[in-house]
Amino acid sequence: MDGFRAVVLAASILALAVGGAFAQDRDGRFTMVPTPEGFLRLDGRTGAVSQCVKREAGFRCDAVPDERHALQDEIDRLGRENAELRARLEAAPQSSGGTAAKPAPSLPSEAELDRALTLMERALRRFKDIMREPQDGKPL
Repeated sequence: MDGFRAVVLAASILALAVGGAFAQDRDGRFTMVPTPEGFLRLDGRTGAVSQCVKREAGFRCDAVPDERHALQDEIDRLGRENAELRARLEAAPQSSGGTAAKPAPSLPSEAELDRALTLMERALRRFKDIMREPQDGKPL
C-alpha cells in the first residue's frame, strides 16, 4: 500500500506543479502559459494562440501561425473538387461495366482524307524538285 500512496502523492505534486504553470484571466477566456521568451496566450473561445514577448514599451502579442487553418482550407478545397468531379462523372454516359463510356474514335471523312493526300503529294513534289536542282551551280 505504501507504493500506491507514493504514486498518488507524486501524481498530486505533479498536478499542482503543472496547474501552477498556467494562468487564466477573470472570464476564463484566455489561458497564459509561460515560455522562456514571455508567454503563450490561448483564446478559449476561438482557439487562437498568440506568443507574447516583452518589448521596451511592454508586452507585444503576435498570432502564432496555425497550420489548422491551412489544413482546413485544403480540406475544403479538396471537398469542392471532389464534389465537382463526382458531378461530372455522374453526368458522363455510363458503359455496361459502370464506368464512363469513352467516345468512339471517328474516322476522317472522304473530303478530309482527299485534302490531306493532296497536301502530302504537293509537299513530296516540291521536295523532289528541290533535290533535282543543283545547289550553288554544282550538279548533283
